[in-house]
Amino acid sequence: MTKISWSKVIFIMLTFPFLFFGITVPMAYTYSEEVDYNIRSNHTYPTIDGYFYYPFINYSETQKNRDFNENGVIVFDYGGSLGVQCNPVTLSQYILAIAPYASTNSDVYESMIVNLDFLLSNTKTTAGGNLIYSYDFDLPINNESAPWCSSMAQGQAASALLWGYRISNDTRYLEGAKKSIFALIEENSSVPFIKHKNGGIWFKEYPHYRYEVLDGSLATNAGIYDLYKSLNESDPDRYILEQILSDSISCFKNSSHEFDSTLFGHYFDNKREIPNPKYYSGNLAWLEYLSTYDKELETIRNGYMMEKCGTTTKMLIWYWNKVNNVYYRIGEFYYQR
Repeated sequence: MTKISWSKVIFIMLTFPFLFFGITVPMAYTYSEEVDYNIRSNHTYPTIDGYFYYPFINYSETQKNRDFNENGVIVFDYGGSLGVQCNPVTLSQYILAIAPYASTNSDVYESMIVNLDFLLSNTKTTAGGNLIYSYDFDLPINNESAPWCSSMAQGQAASALLWGYRISNDTRYLEGAKKSIFALIEENSSVPFIKHKNGGIWFKEYPHYRYEVLDGSLATNAGIYDLYKSLNESDPDRYILEQILSDSISCFKNSSHEFDSTLFGHYFDNKREIPNPKYYSGNLAWLEYLSTYDKELETIRNGYMMEKCGTTTKMLIWYWNKVNNVYYRIGEFYYQR
């Protein structure tokens, strides 16, 4: 039997922390210098006539780092084996970025119409006559296999189509928005868009993933809210939408503690993953937008906000996420076995 050299064991135990922190502290510090949670921002989405859009300095900024196919449809290059793909959320968000310029710029208007028409023509019609937008590539990290659908895609598409309707007066876009939203609650649907929990309904960004995503559900609710505001008070669909919003927002209010942390709201429920600055700001902006429907959301939003985020805090965020990622990768490995 090999004799244990306790002096070597003690040496390793004393040396390892110095090596670990000697390597990781510079990495964490670099992260803290590069990342900006912009806590002084009001974290809101601007609106025109009460409808949100994604803010950019000007139209030229909306075109930076964008990829388009030969027909002018926006695509996204995932690299590797996935390559260039059409992503319904990416397309909708592009429309929501250029919409404010479409009324005064003919090139922007044409680009908006080309992309909206592509969005409508690349849907699947459900048994109930509604529309769903599919992702035609696998996303194994979130347990999705092609073709898969997302409540967030339905909500963002509805918001984009409603911008098209308001600017062009083309009722195809209004009908498309309706069918996008009502696909979410269609009876006997083949897509599990909804999860019943905590006395309400939760809209799932990743229908086959065991964790729920905060910004995906909030973006879905924003699309429902946009459609609700677009319909006349006498429209019977408006009452149905009000019930959906009530059930979904009630679920969020009863589940909001699942996204709490000592720093701010998480990306996934109960997964303890701190989102990057984009999602931090986006979650706060969604809650501010939806608080015009339910004022209680403003209180939850305030609880998610950071009062300060200095170098030490951001370094701790880096360490937290690294350890957290390892923990959940191991957990997912055993969960999927």
